[in-house]
Amino acid sequence: MSVIEINNLEKSYGAKNVLRGLNLTIEKGEFWGLIGKNGAGKSTLINILCGTVIKTSGGFRIMGIDDTSIDKAKVRMGIMPDVSELFGDMSGLEFMEYMLALKGHHIRSKDILALFEKVDLAVSLKTKIKAYSFGMKKKIAIAQAIADTPEILILDEPTSGVDPESILHLQNLFEKLNQGGTTIFMASHNLDEVSRICSHISILDRGQFQVQGELQSVINEHTAKIRLQIQCKTPDNFNTSELCKRFAILEASHSSLTFEVKSQDDIPQIIHLLTEQGVSIFSVIPRKATLEEIFMS
Repeated sequence: MSVIEINNLEKSYGAKNVLRGLNLTIEKGEFWGLIGKNGAGKSTLINILCGTVIKTSGGFRIMGIDDTSIDKAKVRMGIMPDVSELFGDMSGLEFMEYMLALKGHHIRSKDILALFEKVDLAVSLKTKIKAYSFGMKKKIAIAQAIADTPEILILDEPTSGVDPESILHLQNLFEKLNQGGTTIFMASHNLDEVSRICSHISILDRGQFQVQGELQSVINEHTAKIRLQIQCKTPDNFNTSELCKRFAILEASHSSLTFEVKSQDDIPQIIHLLTEQGVSIFSVIPRKATLEEIFMS
């Protein structure tokens, strides 16, 4: 079941085309990571989906609801707002009550405290948001987004500016929410984060999707060659000449061999040739293209 459908979506500011003919379908339960350089159009796309920026042309549907009626979909969505625009004169308690009231919900103080603990936010409910650090503002923005267990969660750079320990805490939280059935669309600069927790990726460049799809399929598609590292012990009379006729050897020592192969199917053949020569093999580690390499290319 498609929960987000983007069709030929475009956004321009005067003569500047920020988004150019975007198409994307997100199915229920998927966890999409949206990556791209600064100025690629990530935040613009997020803001259009959240109804805070008006598209120029094209369209999108969220849970079957047309973008012309986006407010009907927003009550079923969790949206992380721009933390620079939080209500600084509100306390954390007031902010949470206000944001939930916008969706027709009442929330008790004890439930807010439970949400603060869930996002690793240690602060009094009475503290004004203007006294929060940047990372704390990120956490309360996430807390209000997940408060009513939304069907779709839209996040814009949720862990940037957050301390390393809290980053891991939040990543684990997002994974648990996704495992519980929440569909997540997350813009992030953190490629390691996207690689670790997302099931699908979109790479946005100059307003267009250059790459999109299931993460492992994208990696496999962009892996022309596999770097194979073998930890081993070679005998004194070990000779690489036969191996070199068939496979590219990048490095060779008495304790390690590194090959470059075109397919996983080559790995059993290499292991067979090595064991025939009396090589003791301790580990075999195939390395495919990383998300960073795909992004940079």
